[in-house]
Amino acid sequence: MLQAIAVALLILYAAIAWVILRGYRNTRNIGFLIIGCGVLVWPLVSSLLMRILTDSILYSSINERTAIVDSHILPGNLWVQLLLARTGNVIQAGLILIGLIAIERSVNSIRIAGDQR
Repeated sequence: MLQAIAVALLILYAAIAWVILRGYRNTRNIGFLIIGCGVLVWPLVSSLLMRILTDSILYSSINERTAIVDSHILPGNLWVQLLLARTGNVIQAGLILIGLIAIERSVNSIRIAGDQR
């Protein structure tokens, strides 16, 4: 069941990438690439950074004598993880917004240029 969900997710990501690249190829609008970064690239980079930082936080709280993590995640470490996760969401939303603004500006500039006869 989990493998089917993973395959479906991969197919959906491929379809999203195809639509974004097709839109960029047809219009040469950089906004499509920025949206692609916000939708496809940033979540992968963000999850990788979260894993690296979480592992470093957890390994810093390992008791050296017993090699067991003390209380799994300390309250301060939980706050740091939450802050990093929400920061990643803000960056993703910002990338998508900037991409949409770039696309909207190019559409408006084409419309304005077309009205001047």
